[in-house]
Amino acid sequence: MRITWVLPRDHRRGVGGYAVVYGYANRLARRGHQVTVVHLDPVPRPSLRHPRAALVEVARWLGRLVSTPGADYSPDPALRRRSRPWLHRRAVAGSDAVVATAWRTAAPVAAVAPPPHGFYFIQHHETWDGPPREVDATWLLPLSKIVIAEWLADVAAELDALPVAHVPNAIDPAVHSLTVPPHDRTAASVAMLWHPKAWKRSRDGLAALALVREQVPDLVVDAFSISPRPDDVPGWVRWHHAASPAEVAAILNSAAVFLSPSEAEGWPLPPAEALACGCALVSTDIGGVRDYAHPGRTALLVPVGDVPAMADAVLRLVRDDALRLQLATAGAQLIAERFGWDTAVDRLLTALSGAGTPG
Repeated sequence: MRITWVLPRDHRRGVGGYAVVYGYANRLARRGHQVTVVHLDPVPRPSLRHPRAALVEVARWLGRLVSTPGADYSPDPALRRRSRPWLHRRAVAGSDAVVATAWRTAAPVAAVAPPPHGFYFIQHHETWDGPPREVDATWLLPLSKIVIAEWLADVAAELDALPVAHVPNAIDPAVHSLTVPPHDRTAASVAMLWHPKAWKRSRDGLAALALVREQVPDLVVDAFSISPRPDDVPGWVRWHHAASPAEVAAILNSAAVFLSPSEAEGWPLPPAEALACGCALVSTDIGGVRDYAHPGRTALLVPVGDVPAMADAVLRLVRDDALRLQLATAGAQLIAERFGWDTAVDRLLTALSGAGTPG
């Protein structure tokens, strides 16, 4: 097939949704498909009140247009990659499938890729990134919809935007896998992702771990982030700035518990990667984790924003070896058996070929 993915402007490493798209694009290219990734980078509209800043903004935009995007997402050499200020028909001519990603790319794709060639790869209900009415309207465009999580299929039903194909994300065992048996880890060790976006609620996670430390003073906490260490992060947190995937996997294989405090996710990668690496998972009870975080079987789930409940769940796993090992073992097995890349690519190709709607 000839497949064109359409992403927003190029971002450096650290955007999970981009990593997923490039993960698919790479594997599709290796299977012999002709794959192009187009980043839409609209013409900036800088304020003329600050001419120097305006010139800098325009210069950076021009630099992005002449450079090859996506370098930080390990692109396969076979991929065609380019940045464009807008999407025109010539850019997608001959494509069997043109795939919108973030909500701002959906209308441009619908304008140049009529059915059955236009698709919408939905990774989140992106009302956090735009006006809800405009975001919801993209779900009703004449595009075949692919959702990465069951809860997004429920959103589609609420918006009268069915049918959808369900294609869950995948975890690469070559990067994230269990290398240190859970029973060989220090029970009082926790890892978490720290993210500056407020809806990730990273500060809730640190507040919960502070409560745990009152009961377990020797608690070891590792936080990894694309951001430098904020001034208000306590000194007892071991900070890992811009860790590589291999370094993150090593952190996860040293931790007994992984804490995910977010209030909204599409299908979050870090908790799934933690399960693959043998961590016992404590997560907020949000739709995005429900594809793999099964209460009492592969995870302990707590209400969003309930810091004491979060702390109690972590403390329970630190003190209950049998439960912690049970969750860790079952979680790693689930990820290995159900969320491999070969399966994900097969399901995606089924959706893109129109051969049916994978369940």
